Amino acid sequence: MLKGGRGVFCFGLDERIIMTRIPQYPIVELDAMMRARKYWPILCAAFILLLSTSLTACKEPPTISVYPSSLSFVVEEGKGNPPSQTVSISDSGGGNLEWSLTSSADWLTLNPSTGISTGEIDAATVLVDVQGMKAGNHAAIITISASKATNSPQTVAVNLIINAPIKETPEVAWETYQDLEYRYSIQYPTDWTLSVHGLGTVGKYSPWIYDETGEPQYLGVGADAEERPSLSLDEEVARQIEINTRDGKLTLRSSDKIIYMGLDAWLVEYSYVSTWNPPWEANRSRESFRKEMILYYRDYMYEVKMYGRESSYKVWGTTADRIFNSFQPLP
Repeated sequence: MLKGGRGVFCFGLDERIIMTRIPQYPIVELDAMMRARKYWPILCAAFILLLSTSLTACKEPPTISVYPSSLSFVVEEGKGNPPSQTVSISDSGGGNLEWSLTSSADWLTLNPSTGISTGEIDAATVLVDVQGMKAGNHAAIITISASKATNSPQTVAVNLIINAPIKETPEVAWETYQDLEYRYSIQYPTDWTLSVHGLGTVGKYSPWIYDETGEPQYLGVGADAEERPSLSLDEEVARQIEINTRDGKLTLRSSDKIIYMGLDAWLVEYSYVSTWNPPWEANRSRESFRKEMILYYRDYMYEVKMYGRESSYKVWGTTADRIFNSFQPLP
């Protein structure tokens, strides 16, 4: 029971419990406040909901983090599918990142294609199915989307290289070319083209073929002989390296002094950009290489050369090495 009156404030079960003289105050209707107690749980719940909503609004939104930014698969035609790779997805922001993956190519499979990250790293497996596909370069894009992310969508570039099958070169007969004027010999297989240019120069060229991408495949091995210069072997090699690398014509890869058939020799290798292409690709440039062995014997300087595409060496490298190493100065 609660009463209020002029100059007296009484609180208790009845007026006899506590009587306190206080200054004059207006009558406060606390009975109305007590009657409102049944609404307090509702008011508390509303307050908690409002506070929770405010805290959620203050959280940092999710951000897509993906690694790597690109994938590359390489396989030989007819050799099955390449090994699978993974894409890692995580939330580098706040909240929950609800992500999904899609691909622009039907030869790609993504597993899983959806997920939720709260900061941990999720891994998605990327599988390639090359069945029915031809040799060449194939490209696709994986798209990572998340509706609430600040940086959605993100992409991963996929490059698939299907190499044409390497054809085994059948065993053929070998012949020996002898230059009796400049006193040297070199062997070559009969299915290679023999081209004698005079002045002690002979070239052997592999058969020309084109893979399914139009890439020309060939290698050449040649031998040159000329009168021995007055410079020492080391000086002559240094001079040739300087000439060949001048103005970026060739890029020196390596130069090593060796012993070849009991003679001092230098083995030098260059790389260069070649534009020797079929007419319909006349403006395309490709990386090529050149390897030289230089030695003196009696009155002559000999240069044995190998040159061609890097990709061609995979096809004819064994044969070209055999030609290169068959060179012999004659007594």
